[in-house]
Amino acid sequence: ACADHTTGAFTVAEFPDLQLLEDELTRLSPSELLISDEQAQELGGLKNCQLYDGYAFIQEQALHTLKDHFKVQSLDGFGCSEMPGAIAAAGGILHYLTYQLRRNCDHLRTLSVRNASDHVLIDTASQANLDLVESRSGKQHTLVGVLDRTSTPMGARKLRDWILHPLRDLATLTGRLDLVDSLLAEPYLLTKLRDTLKNIRDIERTTGRLSQGSGNGRDLKSLQTSLEHIPNLKADLSAVAATSGRVANSTSDPSSSPPFKNSPNSSSFSRMLWLRNHPPYSRTADSSAMDTARPSMNSVPPPAMENSGSRNSSNPSASALESTLLKSSSTTSSATSSRSPNQRPTKPPMTTSASRPWPTPSASSHPA
Repeated sequence: ACADHTTGAFTVAEFPDLQLLEDELTRLSPSELLISDEQAQELGGLKNCQLYDGYAFIQEQALHTLKDHFKVQSLDGFGCSEMPGAIAAAGGILHYLTYQLRRNCDHLRTLSVRNASDHVLIDTASQANLDLVESRSGKQHTLVGVLDRTSTPMGARKLRDWILHPLRDLATLTGRLDLVDSLLAEPYLLTKLRDTLKNIRDIERTTGRLSQGSGNGRDLKSLQTSLEHIPNLKADLSAVAATSGRVANSTSDPSSSPPFKNSPNSSSFSRMLWLRNHPPYSRTADSSAMDTARPSMNSVPPPAMENSGSRNSSNPSASALESTLLKSSSTTSSATSSRSPNQRPTKPPMTTSASRPWPTPSASSHPA
């Protein structure tokens, strides 16, 4: 059994042999290790070992201590009723904190069971060689130092526990990765969530100090500040959960319609995500219909020139030349718009000198 009196974490586990127990103690790194008087010869060589009265570790006494603390008639609700060794250890710890150290344990509200089969067991040598949480070069050269981008002390402790106890359940691992994918898909929500978490202090240790009567006004102010940001945190998490559902639906059904602006469950971020997955100008096999529906820049007629009527009326040859050029431009634009996307553009037809409406030279215009 393991109890963190500062945070209120209380867990129990059972191991079939002593080597697995020593590996778990290495991962936990306890400051005090309680053993009964009868186990002094077997477990006396462990680090930070401390002997305690064996009466507190008797199963009947330990069971009574736990039921009296949690105000229950049975430990079936905690899932440890069939774990006599874990019950004895948990009762001994609670008896030591209550009667030996005279500590208030009201913040120890639950008892969690950690099954060894649910995690990948990492022995002491592997933990040291892999530099998971400790390294000779410093914490920045460990795995937790590389991955730790948490915004609260509670998140840092949780990340350390996850690294030392890797899960085996594929469904839980997939759920975690899906949540990470949803946060990466919404960078604005991720930044907002981080900003909200930075305003939340260490609630676990603050409530632990206040429940023991050792807190002060600073702890009360810290708790007030943290509780004031809880509604914003719940709103951010609700937005992330809604975004996660929309991302899953769009991934499973690529032909789903885009979340339009007037939709009650849509947001600008989801619309941006849908546009990224469904680019509006991507070339497909049916893009010829899109090209026909979208107006072409070449099909827009040029603006009318000022005083064109007076100039054309004074120079009939220039008017005929302008009409021929406009007709040629319209022919070229219509051919371009009707061309299929895989068809190579053809050169415009050459205008021969016979069809050019140049003015005929006269003797008056070209004096000798």
